[in-house]
Amino acid sequence: MTTIRFTAREKGREEDYRPLGETALTAAVKELVGSGDTDDPRILGITVRNGGAREWSGIVKLDLPFSSEDPRFYLPGFLYGTNRGEAPLATNAKAPRLRKSPAEFPASSWWLTRSDRLSHPAALAFTGNRVVGVCASPYFLGKDRRKLPWEPGKGGDFLQYAGFGCDLERRTVSYTLGYENAPWFFPHSRAREPRAALDRNVIALAAGEALSFSLAVFDAAAEDERGVLDALEWVYRRFHQSPRQGQTPRETARAISRA
Repeated sequence: MTTIRFTAREKGREEDYRPLGETALTAAVKELVGSGDTDDPRILGITVRNGGAREWSGIVKLDLPFSSEDPRFYLPGFLYGTNRGEAPLATNAKAPRLRKSPAEFPASSWWLTRSDRLSHPAALAFTGNRVVGVCASPYFLGKDRRKLPWEPGKGGDFLQYAGFGCDLERRTVSYTLGYENAPWFFPHSRAREPRAALDRNVIALAAGEALSFSLAVFDAAAEDERGVLDALEWVYRRFHQSPRQGQTPRETARAISRA
């Protein structure tokens, strides 16, 4: 059974993610339900706690490792396969590409991104004969002084986005509490911004505070990349919301006329 690896990057510290044991944080993992199949992922109950005497703020990264020399990644809407990382990089339109080190802009061996840049809150990989991946809530809510993972039907005030990522060299897919757009951020194909210092994109835990959420873990045999589709269907059913009732045409015309 694959173990989740926990690391963290604290606000105001170095850029590297450090093992949780080198921070004030601890993590507890509890097996809940599921087999790991693409239509029945393992559900892990996870609690991250700040055991320090002061507030901790930063990014907590959960990595799911796998064995494959040539994985194909699927961060839906953001990265497919390697985003043609094997192709020449000298193009006018830039986009995130995966390429093993040493790499050059706009290619990197790893990527992290905010959850809302994905069409589905999941990071998946096809390893040649298996589909592996993680799925979790795309953002957190604040309610009754508690931090809660959003899910359909749950109310509260928006608190913070989560994030997802992948690493070609370390062979991992990732989920993050807080988020980074790294190593670069592409607002669109002809603009990019460097990796930002941790600021408003962090998760903050008061001394003694704990944050609990669930993580779905996929690990199932697959003949080819189409096995990813079964996992995405599960994610869709888990987080899909029916369209909300909007205004009638008359109400819309009235609102526009009064704008």
